[in-house]
Amino acid sequence: MSQEIESRTSGHSVDLRRLLQEAPLTVAFESKVERNLRASGKTSMVASKAGRAVLPLGASAEDAFRISLMHCLRHIAQNAPVVSEVRDVEGLHQLRVGLRRLRAVLEIFGEDFKNKTLEKIRTQAKKLGNAFGNTRDLDVFALELLPKVEATAPDKTCLTELRKHLEAARRESWSHCAALASSPEFEQFLLDLAAAAEIRIWRQGAGPPQFAAFARPAEEFAREALSRSNRKARKRARHLSKLDSGQRHRLRIALKKLRYTAEFFAPLFSQKHVTKYLKKICAAQDVFGAMNDAATASHILNTVLEHASSEQSAALREGAAFVEGWHLARIEPAWREAKAHWKRLEKSKPFWAE
Repeated sequence: MSQEIESRTSGHSVDLRRLLQEAPLTVAFESKVERNLRASGKTSMVASKAGRAVLPLGASAEDAFRISLMHCLRHIAQNAPVVSEVRDVEGLHQLRVGLRRLRAVLEIFGEDFKNKTLEKIRTQAKKLGNAFGNTRDLDVFALELLPKVEATAPDKTCLTELRKHLEAARRESWSHCAALASSPEFEQFLLDLAAAAEIRIWRQGAGPPQFAAFARPAEEFAREALSRSNRKARKRARHLSKLDSGQRHRLRIALKKLRYTAEFFAPLFSQKHVTKYLKKICAAQDVFGAMNDAATASHILNTVLEHASSEQSAALREGAAFVEGWHLARIEPAWREAKAHWKRLEKSKPFWAE
């Protein structure tokens, strides 16, 4: 008979290692009432965004780390059944975002919070993220990137052929994706993360310097982490006009990590200043994402051609070439806009320095 680790506010600790030996477990954040309503068909599962964690006044760096891990766990666990049972596009997007945010937390808090167990969790999060990412890329291409081209050339039969093979590849990918989201491998990943956060696994083998780092005020730690992420992004943006495609991609990733860092520590600062800063980051990210569309399109087109295999036709290859060329032509205009957004962000006063 399975047991469940439910979301609780009582603060009572649970020996998860003992429970794992005694009975199979699942990680769930739904209440029994919510589960029963869903089972009766009175409610349905929908995708959940991360939202912001609640960091109490006077929180330590260790408190912030544990709360951030649990926040990521909730985000991932809530969206897993939306993927496996409903096959919801937004649910998959949020699941992948949750895995990326988890990896960001494990990096942001630095060496003092690292050990072999957490490194295994980080590696598994990356592996799962890549697996879910293949399906997510197909979704983005099918629902966002290809329609832009189809709208400009509605009479091109080669695009109809491309769409047919794309949807076939997408259906197959979703089958693998849904199975993975309910697999023993994925459930074990959630349990490992829950257990690590519950027993504070980072304390194992820690010495006096690490415990001193754990006890630091979260706000002090946050200012350093935010400044570090900001410096990394600024370093990636040096000689902005001369960056090649690979360097632009690395700047985009650094910007994304800066945003995650800002979101994790947002509760510790003035919400007015945080919101203003995050709006500028999000605006810049949107443009950098548009600039990355060409790379995504190229990757997906290769996937579709490989999936078609012996069924490749001249029309399919023509459609793939047409779409790739359409998106490549939009890289430089998007890059000009991205540079303008970056410069506006660069001039903004960081909220943690207010």
